[in-house]
Amino acid sequence: MPHTPFLELYAGSKIEFEAENNAYLRTVSMLSDKADAYGLPSVPEDLDEEQQGILQDLSPGINLRFQRPNSLNLGAWWRQGIAKDFVMQGGDVTRNDGSGGESIYGGKFADSKEGLKKKPELGSLAMANSGKNSNTSQFFVVLTNNPSDLAKISGKYVVFGRRLSALAGSDEKPVKPVWVEESGVLLEAE
Repeated sequence: MPHTPFLELYAGSKIEFEAENNAYLRTVSMLSDKADAYGLPSVPEDLDEEQQGILQDLSPGINLRFQRPNSLNLGAWWRQGIAKDFVMQGGDVTRNDGSGGESIYGGKFADSKEGLKKKPELGSLAMANSGKNSNTSQFFVVLTNNPSDLAKISGKYVVFGRRLSALAGSDEKPVKPVWVEESGVLLEAE
């Protein structure tokens, strides 16, 4: 029976997130009670500045939040393959084994000339392909900064993203908590 390993990654402060989320939920609850009586929209995101002030005046001393807090979820990672100290590949949405994939445009799509010119580096995000103009939904993350390894992929794969910041400081300790919330294996019927 085919199977696909996965990890669901999170980063941030659970305590801060819970406090912000509770403030948002209080706001939602308060709106459900008072929106009709005061002619306010039914969801916090639709309140303008004046309406936010009205709601705040109705609840002095209560912390309200008018936007959902950003999720701590960095996303689930379905892994098709890891080439140790080189790349980690995912994104096969059709077969989940690294041999399939389909783009949002249907089938395959052409290489971006600008993306081919970008030099891959540690943390780069690039389209996986099986040759020129054969991009689908598969992608990979570069796990090396070794020049000879980077030369193997330079100019052959469309680089479209990069790591913006590390989750570790100069002392190699996390700058904010990072954890695996869930992991396992997805079993698929044959």
